[in-house]
Amino acid sequence: MLADVLPRSVLLSMYEGMVRQTMLEERVVEFYKAGLIPGLAHPYMAQEAVAVGVSAALEKEDLVVSNHRGHGHSVARGVPAEAILSELMGKDGLGRSMHSTDLEAGEVFLTAIVRHTSDFYR
Repeated sequence: MLADVLPRSVLLSMYEGMVRQTMLEERVVEFYKAGLIPGLAHPYMAQEAVAVGVSAALEKEDLVVSNHRGHGHSVARGVPAEAILSELMGKDGLGRSMHSTDLEAGEVFLTAIVRHTSDFYR
């Protein structure tokens, strides 16, 4: 059992990271539906544990190259939600959903390797 391996404080921190990701992604969907995010947005919903688990195993100097659903990795690496939303809305550069980068947090870039058509937002 994981609770036998990791201290309660670490598990609580990981859970809090997953909640922060979920809260961000709910805002991403809300903003996208309102037309505040140009282009497409690719939510990381239901994948929060992956980013938290991977990030918990990394050192600060380790780098992450994520995919087109990389917001969760950014949150898990400590990028503030405000910075992520600003990037998605095109206010902090031209990265948008699939290209955001934060070198201080170890996010090299997110790759845009897919073309996405979905009824997710409807």
